[in-house]
Amino acid sequence: MPMLEQPNSKAKWKQVTLGEVAINSTVSTQNPEEEGFDRYIIGKHIPGGGSKITTWNEVGDGEFGSRIRTVIKRDDVVCTTRGPNLRVAVATFDCLSAHTNFVLRTKDASIMMQELLQAVACSDEFQEHLRLNFRGSTNLFVNWSDAAKFKFLLPPIQEQARLVEILAAYRRTDEAFVSTANQLAKVRASLVSHIISQNRADTQRVKVADLLIDGPTN
Repeated sequence: MPMLEQPNSKAKWKQVTLGEVAINSTVSTQNPEEEGFDRYIIGKHIPGGGSKITTWNEVGDGEFGSRIRTVIKRDDVVCTTRGPNLRVAVATFDCLSAHTNFVLRTKDASIMMQELLQAVACSDEFQEHLRLNFRGSTNLFVNWSDAAKFKFLLPPIQEQARLVEILAAYRRTDEAFVSTANQLAKVRASLVSHIISQNRADTQRVKVADLLIDGPTN
């Protein structure tokens, strides 16, 4: 009886380049408002680390320039291309951005899942590949032709689905941890404020320097 293939076996994983399975969409609009676009994003809206894009500016405001015409669809992977710090985030709504960002989508969802593309774009290996292909001397940037050469192992679509579930669970856990840490910080700040306000009558003003080890002694 033949041995069953293990779920995590890489025997059927295929080495591909990013350009073989994904595109950098350059679709743009010449009439944003007429075509119904009311949101756009710039650098400050791209948090990095594969986080979700949740903030935006309104089309036509003071920061809306003539180069912000590239169309972004919900679930697109948006990657900045200007160094030295490159950020990757996932769009949660349709909007516009500058043409300098990569807007990544899978060519065929039956070959590569969009969620896996998100993971690949956020990987340390891909980020290092981009940095190694920086062009320019003072204003560093990356071309799509270089980014598209990034090689990685692509599992079969069934295995991708399993990996995507694991990644989603990890992200939910990470988000819950960050949320809990933020709430604890708020509780601590509130508790300290309460303690100080309750004991204000028994306190006295001191200089911060006097509380330091190397501070004044008189």
